[in-house]
Parts: sequence; structure tokens; C-alpha cells
Amino acid sequence: MTKRKGFTALAIAAVFMTGCAPKILLTKNVTQEQLAKDNAECNLEAMKAVIGLSQSLLLEVERNKAINYCLQAKGYAYEQKLNDQQQSTADRYKQANSKMTEKMVPISEYITNTCRPMDDKGYLDCINGKKDEIIAVSIFPDLEIKSYDARKEIEQQLLRKEISRREFKDEDTKLQGIFLKQMDERADNDIKAGVYTGNSKY
Repeated sequence: MTKRKGFTALAIAAVFMTGCAPKILLTKNVTQEQLAKDNAECNLEAMKAVIGLSQSLLLEVERNKAINYCLQAKGYAYEQKLNDQQQSTADRYKQANSKMTEKMVPISEYITNTCRPMDDKGYLDCINGKKDEIIAVSIFPDLEIKSYDARKEIEQQLLRKEISRREFKDEDTKLQGIFLKQMDERADNDIKAGVYTGNSKY
């Protein structure tokens, strides 16, 4: 099989959740081998950057930011440009993301320091006690509510001892991944349309 060299490789989607608002592909003229190496190195750096974070949404936000910054440092650049209206929308999402991340830090610390040591019922009651606060600071509160609704079944499984705390966290992370994808898609569509539909507080 002949190796293809010197082509433009698509590295990673830089969505608003990464802190670089528009969902535009980062590109660079590299081989597939170099692309794989760069992605592996940046994923490793990102894992180091999120050590100590426990709240899955915040962890994913910061991990994506770290990957994005790492790739840019390696010379990857944005592929396309936005018109003024799209850029204005992208900038607002970037600002919203920054504010949301700032507000999520103390919530994450509370869950880690206060909720985590409790037994399963106390743990769930504790993290759900932060539900309204998390919804209020979310960029898309309506999607956040759906995320909580989707988690009810695994919460019951944990209370019934059908799954362990570790399995609960793994399933919760999967649900958060689905939620983040929905957020990314909505923000991407908003940026393309040049219309902001996120939390009006931001």
C-alpha cells in the first residue's frame, strides 16, 4: 500500500466547548503517521491537564481545550473563515463557555470534596442538590435538563446495587458525552446561521 504524503490532514474539530468557538477543522500538511503521533501526544498532554477534575462535563471541556491548544502549538491552523455575523456568534459562544467553565469549578470542587465521600444514596442526593445550579450555569439549560432525565435510570441502578459507583461514573460519562455532542451540534448550527440560542445570561 502506497503511503500518501503532503496532503492536508483533518486533525480535530475545534468546537465552542474547546474554547475556540466555531466548529472548524484544524488542518496541517502532514502524513497520516504524523497526524496520529500529534493526536496521541496531545491526548496525553490533555490527560495530564485534567488531573484532579471530577465533574465529567467540566473534565471534558478542559480536556478538549488542552487538545486544541496543543495542536495549535504544533502548527495546526483553522481551515475556514467566518463572516461577521458568524464570527460574532462564535465569539459569544466562546465567552459563554469561559463563563460557564468559571462557574462550574466550585461546583466540581464541592462534588469532589463533599459528595464523593458519602454513601451511594447520600452521594446522589448531594450531586442532585446541585442540579438547579448546574442547569442555571449551562450554556444550554434545556439540554442539561434532558441530560439529568437520561441519568435517572442509572441512578436507580446504583441505589439497587445493580452497578458499582465506578460503573455509575462510567455510564454517567457516556451520557455526558452524548450531551456534549448535542451541545456541539447546536452551537455549530447556530454559528453557521449567525444566531445565538444559548443561555441568555451569557
